[in-house]
Amino acid sequence: MPDLPENAADWPTDPFSLLGVEPGSSEDDVRRAYTRLIRRFKPEHHPDEFRRIRAAYEACLDRTAW
Repeated sequence: MPDLPENAADWPTDPFSLLGVEPGSSEDDVRRAYTRLIRRFKPEHHPDEFRRIRAAYEACLDRTAW
């Protein structure tokens, strides 16, 4: 899991870096990284962070599909 700063403004903009996976990672690896992050940033407590994590997850899945 990536060591993300507490301030979401300091998070990486690259979806793979945000999730802590390499480009070309399998869908399972991307899903595991996403799950680890949303356990830390639960949507009910961190809605903005959760939205960024979800967007990064979807972007990574779109790119791994190619």
